[in-house]
Amino acid sequence: ICQTDVIGLYCYNCGQKITGRRLRFKEVLAELTEGIFSIEKSLIATFYHLLIKPKQVIENYWEGNRNYYYSPVKMLTLALFVIGIHVVFVNKDILGVSVNMNGVSKEMSVIFSPQVFFITLMLPLISVVTYITYFKQKHNVLEHITSVTYLFAFWAVVITIFWDLLEFVLGDPDSLGAFVLFTLCLFIWTARIFTRSVKWYRIVINTLAEFFIFCLLIASLVGILYFFDPSALDVSAS
Repeated sequence: ICQTDVIGLYCYNCGQKITGRRLRFKEVLAELTEGIFSIEKSLIATFYHLLIKPKQVIENYWEGNRNYYYSPVKMLTLALFVIGIHVVFVNKDILGVSVNMNGVSKEMSVIFSPQVFFITLMLPLISVVTYITYFKQKHNVLEHITSVTYLFAFWAVVITIFWDLLEFVLGDPDSLGAFVLFTLCLFIWTARIFTRSVKWYRIVINTLAEFFIFCLLIASLVGILYFFDPSALDVSAS
């Protein structure tokens, strides 16, 4: 495609594979099968390693390595999809939080859905929390955002599915528990990422520090919201 003379199966300039054969059905089938299984392998590897070795996944992305794990954008897209399915078929609460878009017009509500609003609010908020907590480590803003996006999406998918299954089995568990469990897991895992020491008590201390800063930011946002227009938007834990 780049008009470079090729020696071998791959172009050294653009990386394209040269087969020299016309398209055949078995090649299309093989590529389709390979695509399906590679997606599954990548997704399973991403979730498995985010659970047991989250630092490896995130530092791998920080270092510029791609394609083995899902990217933060792919993870966030998956989380939006799972939360969307939950909102449509289970209930309107998102991770135990009721988001009512009372101040949003019908036209904007098509784009600015509750799950988009929730993620738009939470991602920068948690990123600010980690940036303040681990300021001395000199990680840049994008490293905080990508790490939080990975972990936010991961735990949003896991907790949403787990809580829906729990609701199916038990009937109607306390929705607030979903948000508490989500934030607890998110803070513990971000502490695992940014804590330099592997000692458990350092992770606990940093988790508590993150939670304290998070509460301060939430209190500040609630105060600002009520100061300007307390009826414009209702975001509450069920």
